[in-house]
Amino acid sequence: EKPWPRLGPYFYATVGTDFCSPLGQGRMMLAMMVWRQLDGNPMWDDYLRRMAKGLGDMAVHVDDYAYYADGMIGAAYSYPRGGWKATREPTREVSGEEGSMFDGYRGQIRALAKWYSISGDENALETATRLVRFVLKPRFWEDVEHAWFGKTSHLHAHVAMLWALLEFGQVSGDEYLKDFARFGYERARDLGIPRIGCFAWTTEACASSDMVALAVKLSRYGVGDYWDDVEAYIRNQMIEHQLTDRDLIEQEVAGRGPKWEPDPPQVISDRVLDRAIGSFARTPCPTRVYTAWTVCCPANGSQALYYAWDGILEHRDGNVQVNMLLNRVSPWLDVSSYLPYEGKV
Repeated sequence: EKPWPRLGPYFYATVGTDFCSPLGQGRMMLAMMVWRQLDGNPMWDDYLRRMAKGLGDMAVHVDDYAYYADGMIGAAYSYPRGGWKATREPTREVSGEEGSMFDGYRGQIRALAKWYSISGDENALETATRLVRFVLKPRFWEDVEHAWFGKTSHLHAHVAMLWALLEFGQVSGDEYLKDFARFGYERARDLGIPRIGCFAWTTEACASSDMVALAVKLSRYGVGDYWDDVEAYIRNQMIEHQLTDRDLIEQEVAGRGPKWEPDPPQVISDRVLDRAIGSFARTPCPTRVYTAWTVCCPANGSQALYYAWDGILEHRDGNVQVNMLLNRVSPWLDVSSYLPYEGKV
């Protein structure tokens, strides 16, 4: 009766077998670590330690690296209950339902690195290290020495992978990986119109969100100074990206009938517009917004707004640094910005 194993446009047919998404497991670990920070409940440590071990146990270990095979069930690289049906090593970056193998690996690397930084779990670090060695194989990059990827590549997957590699580099002290993430970020920035936050061939909400998060993290870790980039992305893209005006949404969808009949619990037709307020459109272009959206865009868009808000100020040793001229109330000082309308802060 579970809805997620159903047949979808980019997924394998239902076979009646449970499966685990390693990417989803990584994202769940990141969420649990937030809850751990909020409530301090020690139960999260037990869950996180076991989930980190599971990510290591599921991976196929070869020589000094590890990978996830295609389980031929659910989403790409999902692990079937009972073990892999085949353990063929991915040979192409362009694969999986997202069109990029990186999308199936980014969440685990981030989660394992963060968990190691919190707990000192050496097994988590070992698994992350092996996964990093795999995704850095030259065959997955246009030019691995310069962190280059193709102009028509899946930007969201690539930038999210750069973010994961940066986090791993920060935790492990690997300066090469931190520079790698910087080179990759600047490559992505050059593939569009960065002043308005429009990148590559599509302005997917997830890609713009990743660019915000990666620029904030690079700046915070002292790998570069990209605060001006972040402010431009937020003002000109992310704020406009968010669906906040119900009347405008009504105008956009007027006259468009449903593409399918509602099929709960995956598809609903009840108060759709009201429930979409605050969500993020999937692929807005510089001159219009496409109202179709997917479940990843609201999550990643909201995350980007948080990272930008958090980056407005930095408090350290009794000193406050203002990084961006955006509104922010804090325990240390408040920033009241009248930009761009009145030219004062």
